[in-house]
Amino acid sequence: MGILAAGAVGAVAATVRYALREFDARTRVQAREESERQRRHDLAMQKREIDLEMREQALARGRAAAAVRIASYMASLDEARNSNQALRVRISELETEIAEVNDERNQLIVEELVHAREQFTSKGYGRLRAVGGGQGNAPVALPRGRAASIGHPEPEQLRRIDTP
Repeated sequence: MGILAAGAVGAVAATVRYALREFDARTRVQAREESERQRRHDLAMQKREIDLEMREQALARGRAAAAVRIASYMASLDEARNSNQALRVRISELETEIAEVNDERNQLIVEELVHAREQFTSKGYGRLRAVGGGQGNAPVALPRGRAASIGHPEPEQLRRIDTP
């Protein structure tokens, strides 16, 4: 029985060694597969991280570019507002100047009308001599006063004339 027991122990030992080798081989294959899967997963995570960093950098660049554009638009808007304000001031000055010129023009018109009225109603035109008449040098009397000024308003009656 000793040899038989020794043979049975050897057979069991060989079977256990075989089973251990098979188990070890399967474990190594599974470990390699798991290691490969982990490596692929790590590579995919690295790729995602790189893509995410690139997107964040692109967003940061976009924000910076947008900030520069907005600053440029704001500067242009401020410049346009200042220009508009300067133009409004200039328009106001020109409107004031136009009003002054119109007032002066109206005053000159009134003065000219008054002067013309005075010339037509002055004493120098009160007596005219007839030319080519039968009487020779006989003076002809013309009516004076209000009748000569018909159609010519008094300066107070003249209204202001505005032109654009």
